[in-house]
Amino acid sequence: HDFFDRHARQYIVALGKEISFGLRCGYTETESEVPCLRGRIAFERLAEVTTLRPHLLPCRFDEFSPDTPHNQVLKQALATLVRRISNSELRNLGESLLLQLEYVSDTNSAWGAIKDLEPDRFNARHDKLLRHAKLTIKSHFAFARSSNQKNNDAPHGFVMLWDIERLYERHAFK
Repeated sequence: HDFFDRHARQYIVALGKEISFGLRCGYTETESEVPCLRGRIAFERLAEVTTLRPHLLPCRFDEFSPDTPHNQVLKQALATLVRRISNSELRNLGESLLLQLEYVSDTNSAWGAIKDLEPDRFNARHDKLLRHAKLTIKSHFAFARSSNQKNNDAPHGFVMLWDIERLYERHAFK
């Protein structure tokens, strides 16, 4: 627990510092039913929506919000850590950060969906934090796939996966 809590503390403190500067927002494509035209009409849903609710139009538009894939990964990693932290003070700090990320949607992305996610030039300062978040999700993913189907047990656990080649190369270099 002590090693895991240190890992969690390092991530939570770094994320708290970045959130204090403000979340990086971006444009995301949104689909919504609105009373006036906004963006483009979603013609494939037009008949369905106007039949049931004639005062609404199905529209697709770009919205500037903090709900970007980058922020979703950071929140998913934070939620994974908070569920397993044994230190109550650290858990409270993590939960307060989750409240600050309330405008970022909750996702449960698989490792394959996020492994190629890299920060753009605007998010370059988050590179280390994003790698930490991806490592956290990757480490949890091994247990997320290994539930006991016979007893209907929920998957639980956490494993730290390290790229041993990198560690060995750095050790040999030093």
